[in-house]
Amino acid sequence: MGQLKADVDGNGTLDYGEFVTVTVHLQKMENDEHFRRAFLFFDKDESGYIEMDELREALMDEYGETDGEVLNDIMREVDTDK
Repeated sequence: MGQLKADVDGNGTLDYGEFVTVTVHLQKMENDEHFRRAFLFFDKDESGYIEMDELREALMDEYGETDGEVLNDIMREVDTDK
């Protein structure tokens, strides 16, 4: 059987530190995928950017309305390249 890439010391087993490293790496990969999917949910036109209209549409309530103040607060907080 081949050596596990996570088996840093090459002894054929994973010690606690190696196990934690693998677990953290797998969690990061999973989180990255969740973030990518969430971004794509908002980026309807697949432009690579979430535009104000896309955010407004995503935040609509059951009556088809969006709280403009909340929308502006979000954009003000996260739009760092204004």
